[in-house]
Amino acid sequence: MLRWQIVGTLLAAGLTAAALGLRGAIAVTLGGAIGVVAAIAFDLASRSSGAASSDAGAVVFKALRAEAVKIGVMIALLIAVLVVYKDVMKLPFIAAFIVSMLGISAAFFVREE
Repeated sequence: MLRWQIVGTLLAAGLTAAALGLRGAIAVTLGGAIGVVAAIAFDLASRSSGAASSDAGAVVFKALRAEAVKIGVMIALLIAVLVVYKDVMKLPFIAAFIVSMLGISAAFFVREE
């Protein structure tokens, strides 16, 4: 799913570059990249710390911790982009970010083969 998210972000950036220019493409790339980095952070957090446990409480705690890491990374990157890159085109940036987050949510329904 992460691969499709990266490909989708790059395709959207290319289409946005044609429609809105370089600034729009950068905004879409940054918005999509936040979702990609948050997904990677979630994956790393869900794999780390301690031995594998089949205890339901431990599994739920691990999932909640990974979700908290994902949200923290997401918020930090959103703030960083908006503070550092003051001329970001906000509408394409936020739209790409939202689509990226929906892509992460859809990953639950995708089966690995």
